[in-house]
This record gives sequence, C-alpha cells and structure tokens, in this order.
Amino acid sequence: MANLPVEVITEILSRLPMKSVLQLRSTCKWWRSLIDTTDFIQFHLSKSHTTLILRHRSHLYTVDLQSLEKPLEITHPLMCYSNNIKVLGSCNNLIYISNFVDDIVLWNPHLCKHRILPADHFNCPDSSLFAARQHYFFDLHNRTFDS
Repeated sequence: MANLPVEVITEILSRLPMKSVLQLRSTCKWWRSLIDTTDFIQFHLSKSHTTLILRHRSHLYTVDLQSLEKPLEITHPLMCYSNNIKVLGSCNNLIYISNFVDDIVLWNPHLCKHRILPADHFNCPDSSLFAARQHYFFDLHNRTFDS
C-alpha cells in the first residue's frame, strides 16, 4: 500500500468500521498519524452509519439504522451503578451520560475512554443537569475539555 496515494488510503480507511480503523492504528506510525488527524476523523464521521443509542435502566444498547440488526449492549463507564443512567446528549461519537448520583461523564465508546466532569461546576443554586451540560465543550483541535 506504500505506492497508493494518500487520498486512496484515506478513502479505504474511511469506509471501515471505527473499531477496525482503531486496530489499524498500530500497523505503522504513518497510519497512526493519518488516522489521528482531525481531517481524517471528520471524514470518517461523515461516512459513518447513523447509530441509535437505546437506554434501559443502567444499560445502553446501539442499533445501526442501516442494518437494523439486533441491538448490541455496550459497556459504559457508569456500569458499576445499579441505578438508572441518563444519556444527556451526543456529538461526533462522544456521549454525555449521567447517573442519578451526580456523576457526569463524557465518554468515547470507540476509544473506551471517558472523562468524569468535575462536580464543583454544578453547585449553583438553580443547578440542573440541563443547565450543567451547557457549561462544557470539547476543543477538537487541542483535544481539551473546557467549561
């Protein structure tokens, strides 16, 4: 594949499922650097299937809307709690979830990484989960969370 233009390699990789692309990051340094670029991530997201997230109590499931196969349960960072969880929102494959014990998590299920958001931002008198989620954003270029 060394003789293929970068555009062709990018097109091929963008058609693979995210899990496969992430496994290919360890193939070589050049592929890793390509896959980790913001441009590739956005390109891959633009080609990916729409996936629906379903919640039942403390369990989350995904359904691919193109295949409509049986929902798959996904392990999330708040699985250790027996109480319900709430999906607060999602954007570009990042999922914002909460349990009802004040834990709020920004989670990337493809990378199996998450960030627990500091609770001290939510100690205002009229605090609610809806108001709290307005305080955070993710800077894709710098890969940082800000409030």
